[in-house]
This record gives sequence, C-alpha cells and structure tokens, in this order.
Amino acid sequence: MSLHVDSRGRLWTHWYGKPLTLYDPISEQWQVMTGADAVDTFGGFAEDQSGRVWLASSSALLYYDEKTQHLMVAATLRPDPDPNSVYWPQLALHRSAIWIATQGEVVSFDVTKNMVHRIPVPSPGSPRLWVHRGNLWLCNASGVFRLAADRAHWQEFFRTNKSPLTACEFAADGALWVATGEAGVIRIAGGVEQRFQHGPGNNASLADNVVLNAQRDSRSQLWVITPGIAVVGQFKFSAASAVISSSDQS
Repeated sequence: MSLHVDSRGRLWTHWYGKPLTLYDPISEQWQVMTGADAVDTFGGFAEDQSGRVWLASSSALLYYDEKTQHLMVAATLRPDPDPNSVYWPQLALHRSAIWIATQGEVVSFDVTKNMVHRIPVPSPGSPRLWVHRGNLWLCNASGVFRLAADRAHWQEFFRTNKSPLTACEFAADGALWVATGEAGVIRIAGGVEQRFQHGPGNNASLADNVVLNAQRDSRSQLWVITPGIAVVGQFKFSAASAVISSSDQS
C-alpha cells in the first residue's frame, strides 16, 4: 500500500491491484480514479512548484489534472528488464523537472517545456533519487552517483564491489552515510571512509553487519535497522561525532 498527503491536505491511497483513490478532508468525498493507469502499481509521489501532483507507476509518469480530475500520462516508462522485479519507481524534483528512476533508466520531464529526456542508469540495482545541495544524486546497490552538469551521464562518487548498498543519506555537515547489506555502515567525509561494524561482545556496536535500511532524523542523526537475533535492533549514529550509541531494542 502507498499513502501520501499533498499540500492541500488531501490523502492519496493505493492498494496493490486496486484503483488509486483521493480523499478530500474538506468535502469529505472520495474520488476513485478510472482508466487502466489507475490500477497500476504506484510508488513515487511528488508536487512541483505550481502544486501539481505527480505520481510514478510501474509503466508511466503521470500527473493529476485538477480541471478534468483525471490522471494524465506525461511519459511512458520502458519495461523493467527483470520480469520478476517488484521495484517501484522513485520521484525527485530538480531544476524545474520531475525525475523518475526505474531499474533500467532515469527519465526527466521538464514541466516548463513538456520535454522528456532519458539517461541510462549507471549500474544495475534498484535506484533511489534525491536532491542534496542543488545536485541530483542516485543511489543503488552498486554505489552512489551524481548527475553531471550536462545532464547526460552520472559521475561516480562512491562504489562498492562487494557488499550491496541498502540506503544512502547525507548529513547536515555534508558527510555521506552508506548502509550496506553485509559490511555495516560507512561514513564518507573529505574522501575519508569510516566504517561501523558489529563487534563481538561490544553492546555499543551494530547487532549485525547486515543493515536493512537507514534514515536521518531532524537532528541529523542516522538511524539504522539490522536483523538481530529474534529482534530488530535499532542504532543511532551521531553525525557530529560519528560515535555509535545503541537505543532500546524491540
């Protein structure tokens, strides 16, 4: 299920195999989207500067037309090269364009010129897009990449040849935190890598070197989730001091 709230306070909900629905809390009315695209698998959700709502499905980049109250297709997406993939495309807003990342390509749609531009992904893996300090970044299982100034290719920032990446987060001080599927967490700042891994007998270390996900909070602390023994262990890292401290496990 996907759930989003737009700037007008409206609630967008989608269950797998069911039509996309929109709930307006002011009128207390539900709108069920119609058409083939309305029952697709939705993952990405964004709003541009004008308040237009954009959605990413498994087959297209769409926007909601407020006048007609229908979903409109802005760009079609190429089929996933892996027929068994369950990846949901991700969206990002960057320089008056909507960017959507799929398994095989990154598609940008210029909302001012109504132009579509396609860029191959730098390497295999489920990509995630985000904007940091005016640059568009892509993180997938193979590494972290930055969009070049020509908007035609990706510049490699960090790459792993062994352990796949599971999450990437920038801290307020500019340091990049990378969570991996086998090698714990890596902090990269000023070209220096600092690794945090499980230490036998050390309760202040990661419970496991397998990190499932990571997220930075409003205080720029990184929280990670690891598969502990019969529990899910949560740990937080201080971006300022890069010292690990464990939280309650549940």
